[in-house]
Amino acid sequence: MSDRHDRVYVPGASREGETAESTFRPPAATSSQKRRIESRAVSSGPLNELIIHCLPDGTLTFVNDSFCSCFSRSPGDLIGRSVYDLIPEESRELARSQHESLTPEQPAITTEYRIAVGNEIYCHQWSFIALFDGEQNLAGYHAVGRDITEQLKMEQALLENEERLRFLVENMGDILWTQGLDLKTTYVSPSIFRVLGYTPEERYQQTVEEQITPESLKVAFERLAHELEIDGQPGVDPDRSVTIEMEYYHKNGSVLWIENVMRGIRNENGEIIALQGMSRDITKRRQMEAALRESVQRLEELSITDNLTGLYNQRHFYNSLGLEMTRSQRYCRSLSLMMIDIDDFKVFNDTYGHMEGDRVIERLGAAIRRCTRKSDIACRYGGEEFVVLLPETTAYQAAVMAERMRADFRAHAFRPRNGETVHKTISIGISQCETEEESRSFITRADSLMYEAKRHGKDRVCLSLANQEQPRRRQAGAGMTSLKREGGGVMIPDRQEAVSLLEAHVTDERMLAHSYASEAVMRSLARRLGKNEDLWAMAGLLHDLDIERVGGDLTRHGIEAERILRERGYDPEMIDAILRHNETASKLPRKTDFHHALAAGETITGLITATALVQPDRKVASVKVKSVVKRMKEKAFAASVRRENILECETIGIPLPEFVELSLAAMCSVQEKIGL
Repeated sequence: MSDRHDRVYVPGASREGETAESTFRPPAATSSQKRRIESRAVSSGPLNELIIHCLPDGTLTFVNDSFCSCFSRSPGDLIGRSVYDLIPEESRELARSQHESLTPEQPAITTEYRIAVGNEIYCHQWSFIALFDGEQNLAGYHAVGRDITEQLKMEQALLENEERLRFLVENMGDILWTQGLDLKTTYVSPSIFRVLGYTPEERYQQTVEEQITPESLKVAFERLAHELEIDGQPGVDPDRSVTIEMEYYHKNGSVLWIENVMRGIRNENGEIIALQGMSRDITKRRQMEAALRESVQRLEELSITDNLTGLYNQRHFYNSLGLEMTRSQRYCRSLSLMMIDIDDFKVFNDTYGHMEGDRVIERLGAAIRRCTRKSDIACRYGGEEFVVLLPETTAYQAAVMAERMRADFRAHAFRPRNGETVHKTISIGISQCETEEESRSFITRADSLMYEAKRHGKDRVCLSLANQEQPRRRQAGAGMTSLKREGGGVMIPDRQEAVSLLEAHVTDERMLAHSYASEAVMRSLARRLGKNEDLWAMAGLLHDLDIERVGGDLTRHGIEAERILRERGYDPEMIDAILRHNETASKLPRKTDFHHALAAGETITGLITATALVQPDRKVASVKVKSVVKRMKEKAFAASVRRENILECETIGIPLPEFVELSLAAMCSVQEKIGL
């Protein structure tokens, strides 16, 4: 504080020690003037002002009441004493020299003194004015002072607080800032350098796009717009703060997560005109939170995952079952359940050991994963039993998936011993959830159907539909469901089950289109010729059932299909009807209208499908197909069997042009399925 006690303030001077541009020269004081000054000092001087008059040597000639109160003395005790006696000894000579330096040209000076009052030291600010007579001789001093002890204490405390705040701001880990409503930085603390690598000056030059990632910037503007929209509404706290976590660019090119706690700066009308806040690097915290979430998720997955297969376990199945059944029944959505069991697993286990048994279970888990969708819930139910929940799936759709699963698992060759190959099979029961059905019944029905599949030869799928007392099933020996009899005693399978079988073995969209088109053409031909439409249509639908399995080896075409159909329990006469179009599938020559129609129909259908798929306009497609058919009929380079197939349409009594038009019309009736 002592450095301020000796400061000198010269009115009119811009700095300490400079000469004032204008001087104050009071007139010589007369006795009457002094009395008037003293009278005004006593009667009208501010209560806190200390007023004195003294001679050139410092002898006091007048003191006001405030001065007396300050020193706890009476006027009689003070008048006649030297003012310098009241100034601490170490400051007396400086004060005396300052007063003696006053001249008529520079008659005033303001300075600060430490004044001893008893045992207390006070700080006073005094303005001394030298009084000169008419001959410019020093006549005395008039001085006005005030106690600035508390002011200096406050200034010192403020200075210390400023220093402390500056130290905290410059050394704290958080960033303090202000921004405009465009998020442009108007102030930022030096700590930004430690956090983001930029100096405050560099930050002021950056656009907001250079500071924040696009995703976070979008979030920031959306939140700001929301806060401005609700501001001023009833119930909204004007002093609220908002916390937003955003990604910021570091100067080194990396991206950091920063937590921003901000609030509005308001004008005199209470409107938000800017933002102020504090930002903190939370990158490590976010990383730890992500690692923790990953660990928790991993633990949760482990708690609901079967170690051997990687599928869900029974616990997760039951947790999901209630949720999926509630959703299915509330929104009238399909939900199916597969119950899967490995056939004769105990015998295999006892014969080859548990390690080989585990390999079988593991392989089935892999097959289930390959054949199910992400939305399906596949679980190991226990031992060699598995369950699959299929949301948004009918029993028929589930059967298609089950067929692929069954074929996938059966195709795998296990080699439990050297030189020994074993193929394992599975039996699958499928139930579709019924209205207001309980979970116990839903599971029991699927389980019963799975055992029914085992009773009818194993390696097959049995299913039931929702709200039906009798299950529909695929099984050997007893034939297909919803069977109808042709006049000759041929058993015709249910179409939907035939479609499921087809889609389980044919996945190429063009081949599926060809099969559906052939079905439509054969039904149309049967109607034209007065034949059994269901029989002819079924033959058209399944005539290329094994086409993908045999690949380019057409010598096996029909042989594989016959094996598949016999395994599924199809009537032998139905199998022969389906495959008779292919000479390799039957020892008997084709000789009936049915056989001629199937051979010709599937050939024309193939041409139309291939042509129409690249030219969806029916009229244009018709012209193109007729042109192709004509060329195949006339050109010698056409394959003889195909040329023969085309000619067979006339054998059954339908001219070629009519046959083509009839085929086009039939196929257009199923254009959504075949791509027309």
